[in-house]
Amino acid sequence: KKLALLLSLILISTITYSTTYTWTDGGFFPAWGVAGNWSPFGVPGTGDIAIIDSNTVTIFGDVTAMDVTVQGTATLIVDVGITLNITGSMNVTTGATLNITTGSLTLLADAAGAGRIGNVTGTLTGSNLTVNSFLTSAATWRILSSQVQGQTIASWDDEIFTSGFTGSDGATVDNFVSMYTYDESVTGILDSGYVAPSNVTDALGVKIGRAHV
Repeated sequence: KKLALLLSLILISTITYSTTYTWTDGGFFPAWGVAGNWSPFGVPGTGDIAIIDSNTVTIFGDVTAMDVTVQGTATLIVDVGITLNITGSMNVTTGATLNITTGSLTLLADAAGAGRIGNVTGTLTGSNLTVNSFLTSAATWRILSSQVQGQTIASWDDEIFTSGFTGSDGATVDNFVSMYTYDESVTGILDSGYVAPSNVTDALGVKIGRAHV
């Protein structure tokens, strides 16, 4: 009984809860990091939810939050060289603006899940967006797809060892091609759709019926 009680106490102590912070413009400098601008009093951080529905708010230091919603007539500016990290959902509703012209937005990923672009019917200014994916270290074939347009194999090459084509990490490793594009429009047997890349500059197409393994 003592052991069971001890285990219960340990499990309970490790549970974490998110806090929902709503922007109130408490009369202070309109910066994300000023606790008096939020209700409840505090600064949204890792695992928290932030809702901004008025004013122009600026992030002056790197921030990680779960969900961020910019709504109403609000504008959220990520300052020069600063990163807003999202583990849940980034939302910008009609009439609101997210400005990442000089700052950046990163969608984080880990074993628990991945950040994502949610409801964006408002204005997104700038293109400094990084989308992370989480893979276990086990070597095996996986089906992947680019989450954003305009990317090449080089954007994956920084994190994934590639081989068998020009510009890859191991261009001539036993002539082993580590990556293929599958195009279901190719006729023939099922395996006919696998096409090896020719160069690390090949596009990662965002297209129905097309994936990379």
